Amino acid sequence: MPDKSVSYWSDTKHGLRAVELRAAGFEPSEAVKTNAVVTIANAYTNAHRCNNRVRRIADLLVDAVSSSGGQGLLVGAPAVSDALTQGTENAGYSLVSRDLMADCMETGHYAHHGNAMIVVSGCDKTGAAALMPLARTNAFGLVVYPGTSSPGRVDFEPWASKGNNLTIMDYMEGSAAREAGRISDDELASLQRCVMPGSGTCGAMFTANTMSTIAEAIGMMLPRGASHPADYDAASDIHDDVKNQAHASVKALYHLMEMGVRPRDIMVREAFENAVTTAYAMGGSTNLYLHVLAIAREAGVPFTIDDLQRIGERVPLIANLQPHGAYAMVSLHNVGGVPVVMKALLGAGLLHGDVMTVTGKTLAENLAEVALPENLPAQDVVFSGCPTPGGSW
Repeated sequence: MPDKSVSYWSDTKHGLRAVELRAAGFEPSEAVKTNAVVTIANAYTNAHRCNNRVRRIADLLVDAVSSSGGQGLLVGAPAVSDALTQGTENAGYSLVSRDLMADCMETGHYAHHGNAMIVVSGCDKTGAAALMPLARTNAFGLVVYPGTSSPGRVDFEPWASKGNNLTIMDYMEGSAAREAGRISDDELASLQRCVMPGSGTCGAMFTANTMSTIAEAIGMMLPRGASHPADYDAASDIHDDVKNQAHASVKALYHLMEMGVRPRDIMVREAFENAVTTAYAMGGSTNLYLHVLAIAREAGVPFTIDDLQRIGERVPLIANLQPHGAYAMVSLHNVGGVPVVMKALLGAGLLHGDVMTVTGKTLAENLAEVALPENLPAQDVVFSGCPTPGGSW
């Protein structure tokens, strides 16, 4: 049988593309057989712990797409961390980087003729930026979170009683305690060494974990994707849960393409209400006001600050997470992650269960086998609530 790709590439327009493909290291006859060009949009940097694992995840996604018959193409963007900019003369670059990241991801997706998109998020502004190009382009796609930091522990009080739940917040409190003379230099040095054993975003419900929660609760991330640790320690590979999420996300992406389900089919008004409700129930950062409104605008969903206020007035705080509570995000992951919180909220009639998600199932279907907090083994990471529809808290 004659090779049809020969005549295809002899055409001037396609022949020029063949030249470009070969020069970039691709084989044109193989490239034409791919079933999808998938933009792997990622904000990688080795400058800070929040996004220094992103390139590893992006490469894993490229390989997974290739195994599925597609071609993953990397698109980069800057990753600005408030941990490096706040309190400095460069702080003004932080918030504006969100829109710049979204623009970079959109530009790369269209310029490389992408059919679908997987966005690897990360530090706070990246978490918001991850959803914006998906909503803007409406390309088949979803979000993968590189993970939060594994918590640490020390053997002296008042931190020893927290167990393995120390986050960057505890180091800041320790610094203040040292200034007040309540702990020694050696104890502060121990906190510095032990509080954050590996990479990942801040372990408390600051903006990064709030936005990963938003991405999962809105339906644009696979269940339990918002809470996994980034790694085991600074010298390890990425966490197995991150690897599993990456592979599962590629499989889910192909399922979405088969079903014809796009981001704007998922990111409807009811999904935004679900996301904000869940973030409130977990004590999320007030920065969600800035970012949710921007994402809603990109999705073409009417959503205002008054909607955020209205939702917040009726949602109870049921997750015992830092900074208002005792536990790090990984402790929530260990008892079932964000789905446990959402199961309680759905049982109380506070979520819309009929919205579509990137699993190809509705929210209620995703949560069908998830245990209510009161049915889990003894834990106080998520408080028990009223499991009856329409009940009061």
